Amino acid sequence: MGHEHSLEKIQQALLLHECGRLDEARLIYQEIIRENQVQPVVLNLYGTLLHQQGFHAMAFKMLKKAVAINPDNEIYYNRLGAALNGMEENNQAIVAYSRSTLINDVLFESQLNLGSALLKIGREIEAYIPVKRAVQLNPDSWVARFRLGSIYQSMDKYEQAIQELNLASEKHPFALEPYFQLCQIYNKSQNSKDGLKTAQKGLILAPERFEFYPQLHGISLIKDQPQKFKVLRWAEQTVVVRSTDSNCWYLLALEYQRHDFRIRSLQSAMRSAILEPNSSKCYHTLSNAFLILGKFKSALFISQITSVVFPGAAPNNHLIWDSLFCMGEKQAAWSYWETRFEHEDAPKRIGLPHEKWQKDDSGKKKLLVCSEQGIGDEILYLSCLPDLLQDQTAVVVECDKRWRKLFERSFPSITVVPRQIGYKGDDKVFYDYREVVTTNNINSYVLNGDLPALYRYSLCEPASSKGYLKADPLRIQKFECVLSKISTKTLIGICWRSAFSEPVPFIYAKLDELISGLPEGDYCLVSLQYGDFTEDIVRIERELGVKIYEIPDLNQLEDLDGVAALITCLDLVIAPSSSVLHLSCALGVPTISTYYPNFRSDARTDPLFGNCLPVLKPDESFYSSVVAERTGVATRHFLEFGELPFKN
Repeated sequence: MGHEHSLEKIQQALLLHECGRLDEARLIYQEIIRENQVQPVVLNLYGTLLHQQGFHAMAFKMLKKAVAINPDNEIYYNRLGAALNGMEENNQAIVAYSRSTLINDVLFESQLNLGSALLKIGREIEAYIPVKRAVQLNPDSWVARFRLGSIYQSMDKYEQAIQELNLASEKHPFALEPYFQLCQIYNKSQNSKDGLKTAQKGLILAPERFEFYPQLHGISLIKDQPQKFKVLRWAEQTVVVRSTDSNCWYLLALEYQRHDFRIRSLQSAMRSAILEPNSSKCYHTLSNAFLILGKFKSALFISQITSVVFPGAAPNNHLIWDSLFCMGEKQAAWSYWETRFEHEDAPKRIGLPHEKWQKDDSGKKKLLVCSEQGIGDEILYLSCLPDLLQDQTAVVVECDKRWRKLFERSFPSITVVPRQIGYKGDDKVFYDYREVVTTNNINSYVLNGDLPALYRYSLCEPASSKGYLKADPLRIQKFECVLSKISTKTLIGICWRSAFSEPVPFIYAKLDELISGLPEGDYCLVSLQYGDFTEDIVRIERELGVKIYEIPDLNQLEDLDGVAALITCLDLVIAPSSSVLHLSCALGVPTISTYYPNFRSDARTDPLFGNCLPVLKPDESFYSSVVAERTGVATRHFLEFGELPFKN
């Protein structure tokens, strides 16, 4: 075949190739190769076409021949890398792309492909250089910008990531990948405003892509008032379009819970579990939905079945003991309480002594009381510390470092150590007690959460109303001076929710209802709300005409010793189940709990604190309006008689 005739056929095949008529182009390439097998240009073009059609192994053979004939052509190596990538031979693909960039470092495709291949196998740091080079070579490439943004995200450089991802979406407004990445970043950085806009934009651009809904749901959890968002509408539309998608029903169940649609939440959780019977989270949501509705037997049944099918799932024992306590089955509930950390996600504790302390192990040998869960739970469970010290004289208490001054002042005989927490590379928490056990010559240990089972087992014995902690006298004087300038009236401290979770309607009363339910009287409200809630305080004064005073220069998140001194100066505290509630009780201040008694006890008062009045009975369902009304009644009684209306 003549040279001119061969060139004519190559041009004909290339034209068909570029027009997308791949099958026709393929036949001509095959014909040229049969007539002359040593043309690397044709081998490269034919190999590229085979790769485009998904025949990666055949493409690899052709492209390998092209490279063998002309080993200095960067384009051939780039195409060879693409074929290897299609074959999932990632490491070999990286070698081919690297060779291409060494031959010619200004070939945009090679730099981008090399960076993408490195990203594919998790080598983000190495991917940075070629991807950055690709952006320099072609600043208008949305893919290059997107890859660079992904790398910045993996490096926790969120500002740079957001900048690159926004540029990527500007270059290609209809590409959805940048919006997904931006949603993840905004979710992690708690930026609900931009996150919501991005998730909604993604759904508007591609309403059929309901993968955006979980992102929208996650971002909406950051905000205080879910009713301001139209997330529920998206969730309901999702299950219409994807009626057989269990995850969509699962998220809809959670969304209904957030909006306090309890029956709908239960129905959605049921549908989710039916569609995906192998998912433990669906059953946990279903059990929790029964629990919220006060259907304790059903909640218990689902949780027990789930614990058999998914024995390592974290919420199993929690839901079981919670249901049993609600039903008044205390003995069975305590047995599951003891196994609360027997699940796969529980933090590991290394270096503890072999001996676990029992109540009859009294003596002078050193005992370590280990921390667990949050700072509020530490105060709650350590309400049994005075009882423990009657049995055990040598005690080392592990707690959050913010409590240290308070415990050392209240119990001079004990040794206080900070939490012995460490973090693995994947951010998993673990406890390492090797040093503290050796330094303090510790012989046995007990978890602070085990103390109520040892000292309050019946949940009916009268608990002390005096408190067990002592605030700093000098700081008490300081706050008394500050408060005297604010008001000489009865001082009522108020907290309405946790700063670290959303305002769940079956845990926290609505602030507006809580304030509206309070009686008129000669008193002053003082904020004990930790976190940034000034906007709520300003709104309440504007809309309801009620002033809640904030104490200046007191960091209620970090300065817990200062918070203790402030609470000691108050006459009454109103709080949900939180560190504020437990601290107020531990200081002996009369306290109204806008929640259930601990362990759902039906005793005269809370089983751990004799000065605490829970407004809900153990077997009742939580409703904000009921909680607000009863809180108001209890407050009115306190203002009139100077004490809380405990049951006889």
